[in-house]
Amino acid sequence: MTGGRVAMNEVRGAADELRFLVEPLDHSADPDAGSLPALGVPEGVSRLRARREGAELLPGVGSAGEIHFERVAAGRGDALLMRLPRGAAGVRVNGRPAGLLHVLEVGDQVQTGDVLLHLTRYLRPRAAAPPPDVVGNKCPVCLVPVGPDSNVIVHPPCASPLHLDPEDVPEEMRLQCARMGDCPACGLPVQLEEGYAFLPEL
Repeated sequence: MTGGRVAMNEVRGAADELRFLVEPLDHSADPDAGSLPALGVPEGVSRLRARREGAELLPGVGSAGEIHFERVAAGRGDALLMRLPRGAAGVRVNGRPAGLLHVLEVGDQVQTGDVLLHLTRYLRPRAAAPPPDVVGNKCPVCLVPVGPDSNVIVHPPCASPLHLDPEDVPEEMRLQCARMGDCPACGLPVQLEEGYAFLPEL
């Protein structure tokens, strides 16, 4: 990629979603990390298309010369498997030359051409009834099993359900496990405000 604008994907809809924040390496002004253009990472397999006029992530497998990404399960939630085309040159992950396969987690950066792609997650946390696959699991804070009528936040990095009852529940019965700071299951902070889980230092 040789400069120009970055074409942003639509990034709306999901309660939390993986995104790449796109930092041009040739920027003349000091950018604010929160205002960097974002590329939404589609579900399943996607490919990065970089041209002079911009960059975009598209669902599905494209040409052999494009970088491909696929969501995979990792130790702390989902991650991205990056596959480079054979003969690709100049692609770096966290400052080092990238191999043909690399697992990317939130906080990793990919350099291609004259941009850095910072992998992050956009969160819209809200307490709601638990999804069926976490009913019966224990909250890692209070160790009380999650019932179908519980109010929980599912912590994205490790998928742990954390109780967060609304204000209309009597105080003596109200569980506020999600407000305890770090998640005991994975050790990562529990984010209760909408926004990015990670912003790069520019």
